[in-house]
Amino acid sequence: MNICVYIPTASFFVGGGEIVPLMQAKFLSKLEHNITVVVLKVQEETSYFENFKKENVNINFDYMEATYATRDLPYEKRKVDHDLGHDMYFNLARSFEKYCSDKKFDVVITHYAPASISVPKDIKQILFLHGVPDSIQTINKVAVNVADCLVAVSQSVADGWNELYKAQNINVIHNGIDHNYFVKTDVQKTIDILYIGRLIEIKGVQFLIDAIKILKEKGYNLNVVIGGKGPYEETLKGLVNNNSLADTIKFIGYVPDEDLVDYYNRSKIVVLPSYSKEGVLTTLLEASSCQTGVITSDCCGMKELVKDGVTGLLAVPKNSEDIANKIKLLIDNPSKADELGKNARIEIENNWTWEKSIQKLDFLIKELVKK
Repeated sequence: MNICVYIPTASFFVGGGEIVPLMQAKFLSKLEHNITVVVLKVQEETSYFENFKKENVNINFDYMEATYATRDLPYEKRKVDHDLGHDMYFNLARSFEKYCSDKKFDVVITHYAPASISVPKDIKQILFLHGVPDSIQTINKVAVNVADCLVAVSQSVADGWNELYKAQNINVIHNGIDHNYFVKTDVQKTIDILYIGRLIEIKGVQFLIDAIKILKEKGYNLNVVIGGKGPYEETLKGLVNNNSLADTIKFIGYVPDEDLVDYYNRSKIVVLPSYSKEGVLTTLLEASSCQTGVITSDCCGMKELVKDGVTGLLAVPKNSEDIANKIKLLIDNPSKADELGKNARIEIENNWTWEKSIQKLDFLIKELVKK
């Protein structure tokens, strides 16, 4: 089958919203579909995307050209927010519509609501919903109506869209993880607490920092590493400095994909305190696959993977005291962290591999084309 995966940001940005579409392309191609990934043409591509292209020579890669000035910014100065995202997709809409018509795809898979307006009506479209919008927006109403098939990455995301837009019959296909790549290794655990992810407000890193302050006042001298970039970074660094935590919390910037497994394995605990709009965090899957004990928030899609006290710990969202208590529990009881990690790995192998996720997507694609 001739399938297009349309994800313009994948050439210049690395996040769960880019990794998931690329992994879908990779594993769909293994099922002998003809896959084309369409991205934005930029002067400087990420190393992640460059490596992905080299490792997946059986996938076609095509580029769309945009006219707005931000396309030439260096990667480290970029930000991907809703305004830029909308601007980019609207800018590309006409040229992508013509491109699709010329290519005659059987199915186009999109991952952002404004992309839906670009797909010709005579081509089947699957729109993936990765998070829940803050409020009702016209473009999202349009997307719900024009997409032939809606897929949410978690039940919580499906429920959110149904509540906002009365979007019923939303399929739920959880993201997968490359469990053969993200594995436990025998290295010394030199990091007490690790956070990996974008540095934006809803990721809740500010509450992690407050929790570390609480623990320091109780006599815990922890080695905390925060990996990632984002517009909230300076605010977080200011919070660290204002609370005299610079000797405890280290910001390491963007972590290359090839270094992730090592960081997860060198960490005693991974803390991911997101509190809004999320599906199932890619970093949550990665850490769980590496058998590292995880603390995350009791909200959004995270609790679809984490069973409290079994495959991880769930903390009250936006509650620094509860996060601190959960960290203390695992720091004081490393065998409990090991137990959670082992159970999480079993859960990943049973239910969260890319092979299982793509089987569901492949079935959905075939059913859609039959119609």
